[in-house]
Amino acid sequence: MAIPENYLQHALGGETPGAVGLGQSTASNIVSALIISSYITPIPAAAVADNGLGRYRTTLWSAVIEAIGASALVGTPLLGAVHAGVGIPGMVVAIVFLSVGFGAFKTAVILFIGK
Repeated sequence: MAIPENYLQHALGGETPGAVGLGQSTASNIVSALIISSYITPIPAAAVADNGLGRYRTTLWSAVIEAIGASALVGTPLLGAVHAGVGIPGMVVAIVFLSVGFGAFKTAVILFIGK
């Protein structure tokens, strides 16, 4: 998780690569929120998998959601989005989608491994 933390921590054009310039503590808190939320989201994702979508569809949709989050994470620093002020909102969108995708994928894949 060092790349997103460097992206958030350091300012654009400094010695260390970065873009947003939030500082070490804020960047660490945001990345820690991603990690914590990815461990919390399997609980509601398991309920969705058991009561609605099923194992296969939960795996499929969680992979799609995770891909959207990864695209937001990659696309946010590209094409001058940081200069347009989209750095932090793009990272928030990426964190939300990645944590939901990670959590749901963990829940659904464990069911396939156990069987």
